[in-house]
Amino acid sequence: MVFPLMVAYSLISSPIAPDKAAHFGVSYAMTHICQVAVKKAFDMSKTKSTIICAASVLAAGATKEVMDPYTGGTKDGRDMIANILGVGFAVTIINLDF
Repeated sequence: MVFPLMVAYSLISSPIAPDKAAHFGVSYAMTHICQVAVKKAFDMSKTKSTIICAASVLAAGATKEVMDPYTGGTKDGRDMIANILGVGFAVTIINLDF
């Protein structure tokens, strides 16, 4: 579980905007950790648990972006793109079969 933290740290220390790197890293970590937990807790296949967690994290990210203007934040479509890329990266890593 150290890998998600390494990815998030390396992105935050790069020339990418810290906010976008945080969206990417958190989406990646949430998807990967959720997939491992759901697969184990519910004795579910890797495919099903990955789909459920990816959809859940994307829904949470979309909800946050919609709510931002009402909670003092700024709605930014690029944040959602970073969320999608983070989830996509997690799905790719999960399916590499280490």
